[in-house]
Amino acid sequence: MNAPQAHQNWISVIASTAATDPGRTAFTFSGTEDEAPQVLTYGRLDLLARATAARLQREGAAGRPVVLLQPPGLDYVVSFVACLYAGAVAVPVYPPTRRPRSVERLAAIVVDSGASLALTTARIRDRLLPENPDGLLMEMLRLVASDLVPEDEAAAWTRPDVGPDTLAFLQYTSGSTATPRGVLLTHGNLLHNSAQIQRAFRTTRDTVGMSWLPLFHDMGLIGGMLQPLYYAGSCALMSPAEFSRDPLRWLREITRSGATVSGGPNFAYDLCADLATPETVAGLDLSRWEVAFNGAEPIRAQTQRRFADAFAPAGFRAEAFTPCYGLAEATLIVSCKPHGTKPVLSYANRAETSGSGAEEPVLFDRVSSGRVDEDQRLEIVDPVGLTRVEEGAVGEIWLSGPSVAQGYWNRPEHSERTFRARLADAGPEAPAFLRTGDLGLLRDGELFVTGRLKDLLVVRGRNHYPQDIERTVEATHPALRPHCGAAVQVAVDGEDHVVVVHEVARDHQDGDLATLARDVRNAVAETHGVRPLAVVLIRAATLPRTSSGKVQRHVCAASYLDSSLTVLAVDGRAPQGETGASEPRPARPTDADVAALRSADAERRPALLLDLLRTLVSGLLDVAPDSLAPDLKLSSAGLDSLGAVRLRHELRTLLGVDLEVEAALGTDLAGLARSLAEQIAAGPDTPHHAEDRAADSAPGDHPLSRNQSALWFLEQVAPGSAANLISCHIEIRDTVDPSALEAALALVSARHAALRSTFPLVDDQPVQRVHAELPPAFEQRDAAGWSDEELTERAARLAEEPLDLVTGPLLRVRLLTQAPDRHRLVLTAHHLVSDLWSLSLLFDELDTAYPAALAGTAPELPEPVAYPVFTHRQSRHLASPDGARRLEQWARQLADAATETTLPADRTAPDGTSRMRGAALPLAVDDATTRALTELARGAGTTLYGVLLAAFQVLLARSSGRPDVVVGTPVHGRSDADLAGTVGCLVNTVPLRADVDAREPFAELLRRVHGASVTALGGDDVPFAALVERLSPVRDRTARPLLRTMFTYQQAPGARAGARADALVALAVDRAGTPFTLGGLDCRSAELPVTSSQFDIHLTLGRCADGLVGSLRYDTDLYSDAAARLVADRITALLTAVAADATVPVGELPVLGASEQRLLDDWNATDLPYTFDRGVVGLIERRAETTPNALAVVAAGSLSSADPTGPADSGAAPADALTYGRLDRLANGLAHRLRAEGIGAGAIVAVLMERTPVLPAVLLGVLKSGATYLPLDPALPPDRLAFLLEDARAAAILTEQHIEGARVLAPYDGVEADLPPAVPLPEDSPAYVIYTSGSTGKPKGVLVPHRGLANLVLATGRDLSMTARDGWLSVTTPSFDIAALDYYLPLVSGATLHIADAATAAQGARLRACLEGPGITRLQATPVTWQLLLDAGWKGTPGLTALCGGERMPAELTRELPARGAELWNMYGPTETTVWSLRERVTTPGDDVPLGRPLANTRLYVLDEAMRPVPLGSTGELHIGGDGLAHGYLGCPGLTAGRFVPDPFSGRPGARLYRTGDLVRMRADGRVMFVGRADTQVKVHGHRIELGEIESTLERLESVRRAAVIVDGTGSDARLAAYVEPTGTAVDPGALREALKAWLPAYAVPSVLTVLETMPLTASGKIDRRALPDPDEAAGPAQDAGFEAPLGPVEIKIAEIASGLLPQTRIGRGDDLFDLGAHSLMMSRLVERVRSEFGTVPPLRLLFETPTVAAIAAFVEQSAGTAPSAAAGPGSGPRRVDRSRYRAGRAADGALRLPADTAGERR
Repeated sequence: MNAPQAHQNWISVIASTAATDPGRTAFTFSGTEDEAPQVLTYGRLDLLARATAARLQREGAAGRPVVLLQPPGLDYVVSFVACLYAGAVAVPVYPPTRRPRSVERLAAIVVDSGASLALTTARIRDRLLPENPDGLLMEMLRLVASDLVPEDEAAAWTRPDVGPDTLAFLQYTSGSTATPRGVLLTHGNLLHNSAQIQRAFRTTRDTVGMSWLPLFHDMGLIGGMLQPLYYAGSCALMSPAEFSRDPLRWLREITRSGATVSGGPNFAYDLCADLATPETVAGLDLSRWEVAFNGAEPIRAQTQRRFADAFAPAGFRAEAFTPCYGLAEATLIVSCKPHGTKPVLSYANRAETSGSGAEEPVLFDRVSSGRVDEDQRLEIVDPVGLTRVEEGAVGEIWLSGPSVAQGYWNRPEHSERTFRARLADAGPEAPAFLRTGDLGLLRDGELFVTGRLKDLLVVRGRNHYPQDIERTVEATHPALRPHCGAAVQVAVDGEDHVVVVHEVARDHQDGDLATLARDVRNAVAETHGVRPLAVVLIRAATLPRTSSGKVQRHVCAASYLDSSLTVLAVDGRAPQGETGASEPRPARPTDADVAALRSADAERRPALLLDLLRTLVSGLLDVAPDSLAPDLKLSSAGLDSLGAVRLRHELRTLLGVDLEVEAALGTDLAGLARSLAEQIAAGPDTPHHAEDRAADSAPGDHPLSRNQSALWFLEQVAPGSAANLISCHIEIRDTVDPSALEAALALVSARHAALRSTFPLVDDQPVQRVHAELPPAFEQRDAAGWSDEELTERAARLAEEPLDLVTGPLLRVRLLTQAPDRHRLVLTAHHLVSDLWSLSLLFDELDTAYPAALAGTAPELPEPVAYPVFTHRQSRHLASPDGARRLEQWARQLADAATETTLPADRTAPDGTSRMRGAALPLAVDDATTRALTELARGAGTTLYGVLLAAFQVLLARSSGRPDVVVGTPVHGRSDADLAGTVGCLVNTVPLRADVDAREPFAELLRRVHGASVTALGGDDVPFAALVERLSPVRDRTARPLLRTMFTYQQAPGARAGARADALVALAVDRAGTPFTLGGLDCRSAELPVTSSQFDIHLTLGRCADGLVGSLRYDTDLYSDAAARLVADRITALLTAVAADATVPVGELPVLGASEQRLLDDWNATDLPYTFDRGVVGLIERRAETTPNALAVVAAGSLSSADPTGPADSGAAPADALTYGRLDRLANGLAHRLRAEGIGAGAIVAVLMERTPVLPAVLLGVLKSGATYLPLDPALPPDRLAFLLEDARAAAILTEQHIEGARVLAPYDGVEADLPPAVPLPEDSPAYVIYTSGSTGKPKGVLVPHRGLANLVLATGRDLSMTARDGWLSVTTPSFDIAALDYYLPLVSGATLHIADAATAAQGARLRACLEGPGITRLQATPVTWQLLLDAGWKGTPGLTALCGGERMPAELTRELPARGAELWNMYGPTETTVWSLRERVTTPGDDVPLGRPLANTRLYVLDEAMRPVPLGSTGELHIGGDGLAHGYLGCPGLTAGRFVPDPFSGRPGARLYRTGDLVRMRADGRVMFVGRADTQVKVHGHRIELGEIESTLERLESVRRAAVIVDGTGSDARLAAYVEPTGTAVDPGALREALKAWLPAYAVPSVLTVLETMPLTASGKIDRRALPDPDEAAGPAQDAGFEAPLGPVEIKIAEIASGLLPQTRIGRGDDLFDLGAHSLMMSRLVERVRSEFGTVPPLRLLFETPTVAAIAAFVEQSAGTAPSAAAGPGSGPRRVDRSRYRAGRAADGALRLPADTAGERR
């Protein structure tokens, strides 16, 4: 940044830039669009300002007000700066117009300021004073024409004594009395505010501004004029009148000027969005617009969304929006959104507290106005009590700081009230504040402006903001346009009411306006809880407004009361004088009404109750009873909680019935009437479950409950697993009587049938056998001398010892005695006979039984209900109609639910099974956060459990990437009151499903989760096991059907649990040290390490005295300890964030812990400085200078065994080889020739050449000329080639071919030069353009800068330790981006580049020969090429470094390449980030090779849809930033803006990230793993292909209705398969493929094309790709029609070989192998296998001309000198020649001209 903070005044700021850079453009001004812009440089501005300032000084204007009567333009700029230079006080004014109000305002300002001098233009002066230009305007103002001041007067200027406190100008604002007030702004105010703006906008000398805002307005003057002068930048100005005439002119000027900063009020964006059409947007380029500031009026999220959506195709990014808040009294800006961040939306959805304490429900979205600058202080203050309000509460905005103005001109009293305010609790030395009069709130540092203090509506003690209500009104109907209405407060009959006045659009005034007014009134009542006294609809353009267009609310209120509105319709109380709508207060029900209701029969009673309710409610709301529809909810009618309380009182008084207030508010009138009728008719309760007492605890066999059956099954899956045990570990610091303790335990066990049970098999079925006696296993052990650590270890082992289900007992107690007063108690029960509630009951009963045993007395304990009673009840319920209905309800709710909701694992369970091994980590949430969470729950009408559950669901959704989550939660299962004292496994698991919407505020999700949980937990009588049986989910081997994650909120049950509540929670979450008493013994909870887990993840939390405590239990087969620690950190971080602000959208809540964020930051610390110095061009030039005779480039395979790095004259180098010296001279010669042709920086030069040693010299020559090269493959179809040349607007094409209509230059004419042209090569200048496949059907050009190329070469060179003795074999086409590394890395390293031609690269044997030749140490290739080498019998090359990339690396290569001695690297990177961005040295074979870690100066982020980092291990989209980033897509600003997005994590202005579209996950070691694509882009044989491009190309054909393309097969067997649905006529697949070849490159033409009668579709009408048939099976019948079997042994053998490469395909002797799915690389493999079998190599030319078994067999037999196996018949030739797959020149007539040795497909 260039903040001139040393300057003390504006003269210094401007004059210093003028002195150092006088020719720099300061401003341009555009009048009409057909006029060239006027230009004003800093030097000329300084000169003209000094001249005008000298005139002002001569007029005695120093220190005095000078009015600026200037039209918009550069004269205005000069005049204002002249006032600064003269030490005068500028007074900008609205230029006078013909309207009287304009002249009145001017006169008021002139009189108030006392100005006697004005600067204007000669034209305006002569218009205002036509008779006497030297006279006085308004008898007091003399006019000076600044444009007539001679420039030579500048010499007379003297620099005034100006400092920070010197008054600079008066900014006049409109007052509430309509009298303008002049705000006193000093040089210091302006300097500070400008510095604040610069920090927020990150402006620099390179920033280009654009402003159409009036220069007499603070936003235009300070933001549009002074701010560019402050940062020494430039700004394009435009007349406001031009904006009014054509708002889109603003955006066209941004496009023309390349502006990066511009903005305006909200209405400007609205206007542009209204006018946007595809045609108007098409010509715009808004991709450089980084700061789109928005202020001066309320900012609407809807406006921002509309504008961003409308202009995204032009490159506009929503992140550019910069909402601001400010006012003239604070100079300009008070707060704004920090640069590079997203605008913050706050969806207020719970009662917010105003400064006076009243509640105010806000139900609309707000846009944050950003943050306040660090050196200013902002407070939200109660405007009455003058004290600070709480965080998040609404109050008046107060400001203190250097930007606050000095006061109002000549208004000391008003200034004192407004600028010298102090907080009530502040001392005399405390700072003074500016009272802004604006209302707002602070939330997490973000300022939300909610309205004006004078506009606040206060009704029934509740605050309502008119803007909220007006938004609701506008959303009701299109007839009610935004900004055309007002919600106002009126006093009627001594009470305050809300009245809504709104204009009706002219084209809707004939509609049913009475109904519309009623709908509006109901909508306001439902949304805001206040029913308007009236909704008045008025004629268009009659709403009272000020001259500036602002709504005059007080005039609206007065007009309602005096009936002066132009009324069209009214609902509610009409204005005085209107007829019809006034509503008399209804009468109260009479005693006769009540008597009739009581005596009515059951059928009539609900109707009578409905009438009664309507009468009572209408009286409370002062509305007509008939206006209350039966389906109207009480809350929608406008009844608030107070009104509901009154209604409850009325009903209790009249009828003796009760009403639950909150439930009633959400119920409609008819439903409430039915409920009350049932309440009246209900009789006394009947005894519940009396028949169950017959089932007692007598010995015998009983069936298992559903809960027990599931647990018994788990025990069989993992016999003896501790996961099915419930244990606790207690430290006793007291004297224990072991005999009394054993007796007490035996007594408690004897009371409960479950504790006397075992589970043997009877007739192969388990039963619960209740024994007459089965005391618990009790043992005391001597632990004297054991350390605490040893005690804990022994206790853990004892707790894990299995319990025998058949013999029992299933309750075990061990007492470990260290000393007479030091013991450890380890209690273990099997889950089949207990649950955590049971544990609490045991403690309750031991608390009584142990003292009784000590005293020898019998304890008094209530008789419990036996567990078999529960089993019988459960069985009967499930068999009942109600049970079946409940089960079906659950089944419907979960039918399509995700059944694997879990957190991403970093381990793989052995054999996919679950051994239920686990561990646990402790969790704790501090007391302050816990209180905040509790308060959040209370405010949302839910519980702490609901808050914690919702947070856990958010974590699951954000971590898994699946919004549909299902998590289990346990319920105690004792809804029958008499089961509260029953010990046993009554606990049930309830699956809770939630749809987590990332855009939804957490508080809204909480409400939904609460509602769903209440409903779900109300249905807990359906056993989870029965639900699993009903749904029959697909089971894996983990024995975890439906649920893999569990959440438990641990609360202490039991009548006497209060004293032990914390201890019971501590025991449940394994928290040591919590004190409690048990039977009078002094106890502490003790540590008991967890070694098992029934679920992937089980989160348990509970409330203790000092906050929330808990544990995270996890399956250790799936999660490492480190991964689990990260999960625990995420949970606490998420809860902390939710406690701080629950209105944050779920997708923006942090789900990373601090330690995880530090890891991500550390892994991105890849900065490695390097000197650019002309990039790769400079590096190669220095190599040529130091080693001119070293061998630089040779044709692959052309070197002998002589030293390849020796000098060229050694005789070892072939004739076409290039030394470094000659390479450089050739490049220099071409560069000079291009410059002579007028080609240089900014031009694109296409290069269409074969792969020969001269190719790198040509590419280097283009770079040296300053131009950008576009490499093209000679094998491209002519149509595609023509498109690329046209799209790139190539200035010339370097080729030996004739290209019709193109400017063709020979790539080499023999001219060499020692020195390159003197052309600078900035690092940001583009080096080359590479075209990639486009999803729209058109390829797109990626513009790669020199910086990216240099960083790639230097970073990779360091990784590979490249030296001058290396040899690099290049096997790829230059149009494939990896060729850049092929060519430049060896050349900057001084190594030798071996270039393989296309034919060599396509044939495994020839490629193998090159690799086995002398000097090759490096090879970069796709997996398919490496497989081709292996198929060709390559045995390895000593010292070879193998780079493999372009697509996923097959497991076979990870084994085979290292086995052949290669140092293997997996490479990853899109073209848009300059070839490679990640790399991984492969040392371990496997099928899931990491993409690796970032290259130097490269940053990686795995982000979700909201651009938030996802947790480690979670799947997200990979975003890449750093030096490798391309500029974007050539000529596609919208596409560029969509893929190259602002980098929210970088502090560098303009930093961007590339959205790769690749879904990845980051491991805990920082390595990135590939998961899949987020779109239809694929990699096939190293080529990046957009399936959408192929599909759209097919669908453009008349015969195709729908098309789908998939990748069939994997690795080297992968092929493209297309499916088409015809439009109705017969379709020839061959003809379709031929049509594709005319446009698509050969590698993108599907190998198989299947015609389907109808395309399979999903329910939503999209193509169901999973239902597409296998391409081979689908092609079978058509193939059989003309099938001809191979003849003779040679054809049969060749058919076998081809079938091995085309599995599941029957191959006839005349079938076109390409039509059967072959591709060029597969044909190369076929050649190798034919050579291996027959010892002869069919030429590729033959295969591409006649790709049939018969033709290949004929060649083999002829080569062997034998007769053909069969006479050539009709089927012996190809059915169709696939000519797109080989390189072919073209004769003058367009015919193919094949070279002698035809190459295969270019890659």
